[in-house]
Amino acid sequence: MTRDRLDRTYRGLMKLAGAYGMLALCVFFAGVPRQIDAGAHMLVPIAVATPGVLVAASLMRPRLLPPWFARPERPMHLVPVLLGHGLLPLLFLVPGMGAVIALNLPEPLSRALGTIAAGVPFALFGLCWWIGLALCLWRDTGGSSPQREGPATTRVVPKRPSYPRLSAEQLADLRRQRGG
Repeated sequence: MTRDRLDRTYRGLMKLAGAYGMLALCVFFAGVPRQIDAGAHMLVPIAVATPGVLVAASLMRPRLLPPWFARPERPMHLVPVLLGHGLLPLLFLVPGMGAVIALNLPEPLSRALGTIAAGVPFALFGLCWWIGLALCLWRDTGGSSPQREGPATTRVVPKRPSYPRLSAEQLADLRRQRGG
């Protein structure tokens, strides 16, 4: 498997996770009024789910993500990528289960669907975690994708100007012409 294919899979899984999170958030927020009418305390779930809208929108549009998260390519990107993919499923856990609760299904079915709804982000971000690990540690040896050149990798060495060798007479003429 090439690095390009892994990179496309990584970005595709992040878009899919963002779309799933946005769907779960929409269903969750649609069911909030019913839950409040039923007497449920919804302040904490709403506070947890609200930043999820921004995160889900960012995951669906990789250009909005920092480059080290959207396209990891160095070992120094390892900590934020692995930590991010480890914590992001927790952000979609409450809305996923809340979306199932909002459907007001009978108990055994609701419990099973809630578990599945909570497991989907863990599965998607778990795959992103492993692929992000591979992308951070992948050393490109002149393969299919060129390494990006940045200020740290490009070194410009100025070329020393070359002057023609002048004889003593030519050097004296040159000095006379310049007034010296």
